[in-house]
Amino acid sequence: MNKKLSLLFLPFALSAMVFTSCGSGTDDANINGDDTSSVDSGDEKKSASFIFKSVPSTAELAVMIKNAGAIYDFKLLNDIKNKDNYTTTTQKAMNLGVYGADLSYASIFDQTNEMMFFIQCAQSLAGSIGASGAFDDATLDRVSANKSNHDSVLSIMTDTYTITDQLLSEGGRSGVSALVVAGGWVEGLYIATNLANGTKNNTEIVKRIAEQKGSLKNLIELLQENEETEGVKAIISGLKDIQAAYEKVDQNTTAEVKNTDEKNKLTTLGGGNQMTLTKEQLAEITKTVGVLRASIVKP
Repeated sequence: MNKKLSLLFLPFALSAMVFTSCGSGTDDANINGDDTSSVDSGDEKKSASFIFKSVPSTAELAVMIKNAGAIYDFKLLNDIKNKDNYTTTTQKAMNLGVYGADLSYASIFDQTNEMMFFIQCAQSLAGSIGASGAFDDATLDRVSANKSNHDSVLSIMTDTYTITDQLLSEGGRSGVSALVVAGGWVEGLYIATNLANGTKNNTEIVKRIAEQKGSLKNLIELLQENEETEGVKAIISGLKDIQAAYEKVDQNTTAEVKNTDEKNKLTTLGGGNQMTLTKEQLAEITKTVGVLRASIVKP
């Protein structure tokens, strides 16, 4: 596969769902502006940047979460102690994505201590799969210096995961990079479904979950191009179970990027009727993503 994966997801955190920054403003980050390019080409549709096109900015997310009345629940996140028990490349790559999504979630709730724990986990896993250059001590210092500004943290980490992808792809390991994307996507959806089920004013969160139907299709296609990589086929199987749970979600109404503020790197959504879920559909998606997520984080 010669298509570039841009891990601009930090990570679907509430998503790729919800916690990825599609381009938030920051004083201490250097973010590529390619996010605003057309999303109609075949190559782009199979890239991570396209997969996460529909993810709202962190500023939008913060408002959404506050309005929903959601609270921080560290029990939702992957135990940092698991990090040392991941032995295969598949486990390490997937959970590099998972910890990125967890970091994003912690950042949104200003949990600065846990943010640092998660980035240290990510640093360790990245080093063990040949991407140590992305998570050097300078990166950790930047995050520490900006830990009170979640937009800055997520922007720094977006850069870091982009470098991770470059290192893996240039080393002929695009499949491993795809696993990182998948891990972040699953963790983000897992967090999102739990927030939706645990809050009363969850309408916007549920809409974001529904909108991931298209992202899931593209993620599966991305992984299918890397089926020769160990562990990919098993993840595809799990994602197809989630896809089956999405089957009855309205396919005729989709969310799309409406406006991108280049100066502030802020993306908003619009266009057409946004997708939503019935209680039964949400319950089924919650169940299936929970099963796959459990298999990913299990040491």
